[in-house]
Amino acid sequence: MVQQPWTTRPFEIGQDLQLPVYNLIEGEFTGELCNLDSTYFNNPLRRDIVSKVFHYFQVKGVKLNKYVLRKGDVAGSGKKPFPQKGRGASR
Repeated sequence: MVQQPWTTRPFEIGQDLQLPVYNLIEGEFTGELCNLDSTYFNNPLRRDIVSKVFHYFQVKGVKLNKYVLRKGDVAGSGKKPFPQKGRGASR
């Protein structure tokens, strides 16, 4: 069976996951290690979540401006547009 990159686990199965503790006030490591449970922190990467996060950061700063053309925005005679038949027009 061919191993696919999105189904492989980041760490070996059965390996203890230890994370060094960092002191944010002093800005250095404390020398302590925090043990992480491998059943929660050693799961395969989910492609759908990675794709959504990538798309979010790609369009994060894009500003979308949508507006309706009004009488002054279009070229023409300047005559007020009249309602069309069948679209809420009263007779």
